[in-house]
Amino acid sequence: MIWYVYVLQSTRDHQLHTGVTQDVASQLLRHNAGGVVSTKRDCPFTLVGSRRCESLAKAHSAEVMLKRWKDPERVRTWMTDQGHRGRSRAGDS
Repeated sequence: MIWYVYVLQSTRDHQLHTGVTQDVASQLLRHNAGGVVSTKRDCPFTLVGSRRCESLAKAHSAEVMLKRWKDPERVRTWMTDQGHRGRSRAGDS
């Protein structure tokens, strides 16, 4: 199965939120509908980016790595780097 790690940005407070899913579009809709308890108060969201991972374990590793990073620009760069230069071990397929 293919999994994705994704990053959303709240348009309300501009905070980043990271998660794991198999369907990024459906997950974004769920977040924006207030269907995720942990982010309900921060709706609506825009998608910063997503990265494909070969397994749930790799997706979770990438999620943990991103949550440890305190610099939002570093997270955005990693999520939007289509060439995946400077790969991290976590989550790269």
